[in-house]
Amino acid sequence: MKWISILRQGHIDVASVRYGLSHLLASTFTLAIPASAKFPAATATVHVEYASHCVSFGPRPGERLDFDVLGNERRIPDHRHVARAFCFDRHHWSLGLPAIVA
Repeated sequence: MKWISILRQGHIDVASVRYGLSHLLASTFTLAIPASAKFPAATATVHVEYASHCVSFGPRPGERLDFDVLGNERRIPDHRHVARAFCFDRHHWSLGLPAIVA
């Protein structure tokens, strides 16, 4: 299943554990830029999307990931159709991304 499909379902199940992904759904926020001595105030709308790299790792150059060892349920094809492996640590760290971006 491609990353966008996995993301839209809102979770991935690995080894009978469900890992939520709803925090990585695309979002939009407005950024207010105050006026300065040279420029007037402005606002910008920022659209944020998260790639599979936030919760997975890829193969080293010239290598392939062994999903017979890693477990096929960890396979996440990225936007280039390269198979990546779900990473438990990256998922944990990704939970803070929306707050960091905001």
